[in-house]
Amino acid sequence: MYPVFVDGKDSGELCPASDLRIEPGRHSIGVYVIPQNRIWAFDREVQLNRPHRVQFNY
Repeated sequence: MYPVFVDGKDSGELCPASDLRIEPGRHSIGVYVIPQNRIWAFDREVQLNRPHRVQFNY
C-alpha cells in the first residue's frame, strides 16, 4: 500500500483508495513508491459527478 498524493500533497489515503473526493478540474494524481523514494504521478481531468479511476503500473 502506497500513500496517495493529489497535486503534490499527501491525501491521507493509501492505495488502493476507492472513495477519494477531488474537486473538478485538472489535477496531478500520484502514489509515493517507498522503495524507489519517488512519487509516480499523472495529470488527469476530473469532471463533476463522474467517477474517475487512475491505475498505476510502474
